[in-house]
Amino acid sequence: MAVSYAREQGYNNYIFYNPKLKEQFTDTIRLQNDLYKALKSGELALVFQPKVRFQDKTISGFEALLRWNNPEYGSISPSKFIPLAESNDLINELGKWVLDEAIRNLAVWSSHDLDIKPVAVNLSVKQLDNINFFRYAEEQLFTAGIKINMLEFEITESLFIENLDQTNKIMQYIQSIGFRIALDDFGTGYSSLAYIKNFPFNKVKIDKAFIKDIPADKNATSIVAGIISMAQNLGFIVIAEGVENENQAAFLRKNNCDEMQGFLFSKPLPPDEVAKLLF
Repeated sequence: MAVSYAREQGYNNYIFYNPKLKEQFTDTIRLQNDLYKALKSGELALVFQPKVRFQDKTISGFEALLRWNNPEYGSISPSKFIPLAESNDLINELGKWVLDEAIRNLAVWSSHDLDIKPVAVNLSVKQLDNINFFRYAEEQLFTAGIKINMLEFEITESLFIENLDQTNKIMQYIQSIGFRIALDDFGTGYSSLAYIKNFPFNKVKIDKAFIKDIPADKNATSIVAGIISMAQNLGFIVIAEGVENENQAAFLRKNNCDEMQGFLFSKPLPPDEVAKLLF
């Protein structure tokens, strides 16, 4: 168990065994098994958080967010079970489930003649490396009768810089099919706007860690204003994440941010409430 935990921390690490490791190891295995069962038993669900244009306050799209309600433990945070899934091949099944469910909901809304908007799903590194995943997405959209531009993918910057050349090739392929790509959590990693200009992103999402401190924090306001200006000059649509109050929205509007996402407009919604917004 100590060796296993040391390896998870990367190369050249060591951990001394202690009894708590057994408890942690047992909990991890139990959670992993429960997550596998959840895929088959209907415990998982998608909720959708709207993205709103500042210019006319209309909905531009949604981000699909995964939720897990376990009958024994209750609601389990994605920050706990997503990394667990990413540590093994379970993330591939989980990603496929999210994709299928997002497309299924798009098809349901479309069948009711609703004005559907693009839905964004988040990618893991294993999905990004798998071209067949995007071919499958294309086929499922075609079967459901949904236009390909109704599905978007969000990639965190820490993910896309792991293998720049390979990632760029895959992203070029994704965009050539017709999918749109957003760079998520911008500002939390090591990339720069000058650097990402060579990648086929359509959108940049400013991380909520910066948004929460505006407009009170001068450093945060300078960073956010700079990102908006430079990103738009490079042709990106700019989305601010985690907008929770009018002061934040007023600052972003003043600095010509394109879109916002956050509790100020709406919390993540179940599919039936999304349908009401699209009516």
